[in-house]
Amino acid sequence: MSAGAAEGGTDDPPSPEGVATVDELAARLCDLRAWAGSPSFTRLAKGVGAVRAARGAPPEERPGRVTVYECFRPGRRRIDVELLVDIVAALGVDQVGRDAWRRAHRAVSRPTASPAAPASPSVPPEVSAALDSLRRGGSHRVANLICPAGTGRSAMLASLPVDAVRVDLAADDEDVLLAALDDTPGLVIVDNVDSPAALATVGAALDRHGQVRAIVASTRPLSGSLASLTPEIAAVVIPPPHTHAPAELPPDISEFTGRDRELTELADALGSPGTARAVAVRIICGMGGSGKTALAVHVAHLLAPRYPAGQLFADLTNATAAEVLAQFLVGLGVDRSVVPDGLNERTAMYRSRTAGRRVLVVLDNATSEEVVRWLVPGAASCGVLVTSRSRLSTLSGATRLDLGQLPGTDAVALLRTIAAVNPGDWDGESARAVVGLCDRLPLAIRIAGARIARRQGVPLTRFASRLADEKARLDILSTPDLGVRACFDVTYADLGAHARHTFLCFGLVTTDTVASWVLRVATGLSQQETELALDELTEAQLFTTTGTDLTGEPRYRMHDLVRLYATERARADLGEDQRRSAPRRVFESWLALAAAADRRLPYRTLPRAEHVSATAPPSSELVTDPLAWFTSERDQLRAVVLQASGSGLPELAWRIADACAGFYETRDLYDDWRETHLACLDACEPAGVGAFTMARNLAHLYSLPVVRGETMTAYAMRALEIARAAGLTDGVAQAQVLLAVAAIARAAFDEAFELVTSARDHAEPGSPVDLAGLGVLGVLHRLRGEDDVAAEHFARVLERVTGRGHNGYELVAMRTLAIIWRAGKRYAEATAILNEGVALTRRLGVRASELLMLIELGEVSALAGRTTADDELAAANSLAEAMSSEIGAALTWRAMSTLDIARGDLGSARDRLTRSLAVQHRHGLPHVEAHTLRALGTVQAKLRDPVAAARSWRQARDIYSVLGNAHEVEALDHDLDALAPDGP
Repeated sequence: MSAGAAEGGTDDPPSPEGVATVDELAARLCDLRAWAGSPSFTRLAKGVGAVRAARGAPPEERPGRVTVYECFRPGRRRIDVELLVDIVAALGVDQVGRDAWRRAHRAVSRPTASPAAPASPSVPPEVSAALDSLRRGGSHRVANLICPAGTGRSAMLASLPVDAVRVDLAADDEDVLLAALDDTPGLVIVDNVDSPAALATVGAALDRHGQVRAIVASTRPLSGSLASLTPEIAAVVIPPPHTHAPAELPPDISEFTGRDRELTELADALGSPGTARAVAVRIICGMGGSGKTALAVHVAHLLAPRYPAGQLFADLTNATAAEVLAQFLVGLGVDRSVVPDGLNERTAMYRSRTAGRRVLVVLDNATSEEVVRWLVPGAASCGVLVTSRSRLSTLSGATRLDLGQLPGTDAVALLRTIAAVNPGDWDGESARAVVGLCDRLPLAIRIAGARIARRQGVPLTRFASRLADEKARLDILSTPDLGVRACFDVTYADLGAHARHTFLCFGLVTTDTVASWVLRVATGLSQQETELALDELTEAQLFTTTGTDLTGEPRYRMHDLVRLYATERARADLGEDQRRSAPRRVFESWLALAAAADRRLPYRTLPRAEHVSATAPPSSELVTDPLAWFTSERDQLRAVVLQASGSGLPELAWRIADACAGFYETRDLYDDWRETHLACLDACEPAGVGAFTMARNLAHLYSLPVVRGETMTAYAMRALEIARAAGLTDGVAQAQVLLAVAAIARAAFDEAFELVTSARDHAEPGSPVDLAGLGVLGVLHRLRGEDDVAAEHFARVLERVTGRGHNGYELVAMRTLAIIWRAGKRYAEATAILNEGVALTRRLGVRASELLMLIELGEVSALAGRTTADDELAAANSLAEAMSSEIGAALTWRAMSTLDIARGDLGSARDRLTRSLAVQHRHGLPHVEAHTLRALGTVQAKLRDPVAAARSWRQARDIYSVLGNAHEVEALDHDLDALAPDGP
């Protein structure tokens, strides 16, 4: 653990030799920890545990972090010797060094012979400065030392290192004073000038002896009684010697939970006062309710022994610097009557009183840097701990600790502690739900725990259910004297007008994060005004930055409870017109950008509609890279579609959803596709263009990555019905092509042929209907065994798509041509077009098509006997895992079985086909399942397992029979007839 050892240095560890007290031993131990690289106390505790474990100590003898930490703080009466030696060992000291630490412990543990002699009175720096000025003949000839009597003033005056005539008015009369002034050409020291009569006497005497220089000690200012002498008097306020240390910290929180990292960081930063060149200032900043005060008070109590001169505490809410300084000075022992009036004078006295002393200052709820600056001591021996909802960014010399949400396990532990639920009634899952709904905010968790505690025996799941209601959540998380809403009210009240408006507009949009352009559009503010408002909101911890997105735009988010508060305030503070217009402006802008990005996408299969927005895009530069913009806005687009579809704006909703369809297909975001389109389909007019578009897009979705015929047919039929009712001729043709694809999946080839022929009757060459129809016809001809005719159709697809952008019809044509050539053993041609397809899909980013290309390429290579098959199928498997695609993985396993068969590993082929079959069955892919069952039966027959082979083929035959595929039924009947009891 030694830094010197780790760096190969030769520095020896600090030696404990010569220490005389336990405090000196603890200080030397701090030096040793610094020598070892200042490991955290958590890490050091683990090191001690390892030392003890190495010698066979049971786990219960391994100390905790706090136990180890206590050995390093001053003020202890004793330190356990065995723990001390084990800490030294954990810090990298050898056996010889450990023996020295044991001897040092023995030395400081001996009883002392006699108490230490009292210290001689010290001369405050203010008195030394005044005395020096008098000696040099400065502008003042009288130094008025103002300090209450009976607090060591006389002893201090007696110890002044100066030749002077001394007069004590407590014992001497006016004649003695006058004689001293008459006979002394130098300095006169007059003590106990405390009564009004004494003040008058001294003032008159000094007035008559205009050349005499004097030090006058009094309880009241001399200038207050004799205005004529005021210009010649230097008033020096001397606080009395402090006989006790202030202990102003509020009570620690007994149920304080978690924050181990933050505690260690603060303890390391503030735990060694006086070792740095400047006072250590640490700011705990975080949103309201994040537990800043609780953390500050807890760590201050832990550090209190390191600050034996005292701990000062002030709540800066609505407090001025002057008020707090007066409180601190009184706490430091200054009589309230001699606290100066001026802010500068109070600060000077405060810094003088804390100079050279270890005082910890805790400033809670700071709202401005200006107040904090006056309250920072000047001495490096002090430490300052500040809490603030703001980062106090302009406070120089301070370091900041951003306090976020509690970690999940700590949040649950805090809830359990506060709620005090009987162990038998504790429901971990519901507890996790509660703390999640509390945003893992300590204040909210404490209130929730208190409510649960008052209702012992009521299931936690019931409370979680109540808390899940967003409209009631802030009410539940409030009590008469404490509440999340009230906490946020304080921060909101301090915001400027633009920041408030921006905050409210964010509350009107249900997205988790937003780019800055969204808030600019919602508020109608200029870019500069928006940026300043965002800076203010971020400084106030109401917004947090999540970095910049792929387009370079900064993004912002609100915690869930803050968002609920913003929504609530928006409903209360904004008029109805504002509440409607702001979201609509944002939705219009999202539509304008989504449509512009969609037009720039290099890949889209579905027909691209012309979506015209009433609002111009905020900046066309945002969609320069359309995929980057769509990726950055993905979650927001989904949320916007759902919000618009549910708030009376269905046309905006479906148009945004349709503009995203190309992106969804490119990035195989099938869940987003399904969720947005279903919401819009429910919201749209039943017989309108929007409903048709959503139904058509959903039908296409269920053809990816493989056809799911039943669901695809349902949506395609709905699209067809809407198109016919609305008179959408091209829409009818689009729906017919989709129905034809679904018909092929269930082997209804004649039906598919009729549908696609009808669809192409009015299609223009190169149109989506034309390309899709050619592809469907190509598939039909291939299934009929007319491979040459099928190849011609796919070649025409590739020819007509040129120059029109890339789409799914092109990729299907490339892959199906490869399948045709593979069947004809034209492996070189198949490999060439598949490699071209892989390169194209990677360039376009269409992962689902890339996966299918790689699978087919691996099968071709396996059949051709090429060694590249392993790498190609491994790449396909990795891609399926990256896509989290069970269907993709199942198709990959089926292709891998081809490679196993080519190598003669029939057992592995059987296992892969069995795994693939289970996935296909679970996802409801009967035509794919039948194909896999037939392949599995073939492998089982080769393994001489006719019973299993017959079972697989009969299952395949049953599926083909239901699908109406008579050709496959006939082929399987032939295979079953030829299957001998002992194998083919």
